[in-house]
Amino acid sequence: MNDTFTASNESANSGAELAERSHERNPNFFEIESELKEALALAETATDADVQLIVKAYLTAAADKRDRMTAVIRRLKAEQEICEQEIRRFRARKEAVGHAEQRLTGYVIAVMQSIGETKLKGATSTLTLQHNPASIEITDSTLIPAEYKIIRYEIDRIKLRGDLKDGKPVPGAELVDNQVHLRIR
Repeated sequence: MNDTFTASNESANSGAELAERSHERNPNFFEIESELKEALALAETATDADVQLIVKAYLTAAADKRDRMTAVIRRLKAEQEICEQEIRRFRARKEAVGHAEQRLTGYVIAVMQSIGETKLKGATSTLTLQHNPASIEITDSTLIPAEYKIIRYEIDRIKLRGDLKDGKPVPGAELVDNQVHLRIR
């Protein structure tokens, strides 16, 4: 009986400490989860109503904190998607502007060539036709000798993963199977 009283008394003291800790500050996610585990351990042995209330408060706080963290993660994912959409929009805009610049440049070159001028002066700019350095046009890449070709190797990750899963040792690679990701529903 003395042991029961001591355990109950310790539980009440620990419960009071937990309550005091939770009311002193706004605990972060890690603190809530750690203190919730402590409170649940106390609740298993305690009959004190205060401990039960503390566990309930921690459960509520933990659920609220989890929901808020989930909301932030979802918002950040949504922002990433918005950024991806903007990137696609800007790429399309860049491409359109590039085509417009090429068309206008081609038009200016055609006009200057048709009137036989290689230099036209404006108030703040000068347009000059200039010969480009010699360029190469590949007409049939299969006919080009091997000495002019560069071979690039790529790692077949699908085959590599399959061999590693089958237990085949592959020097320079290993199967990493201890990584996790967060799934939100």
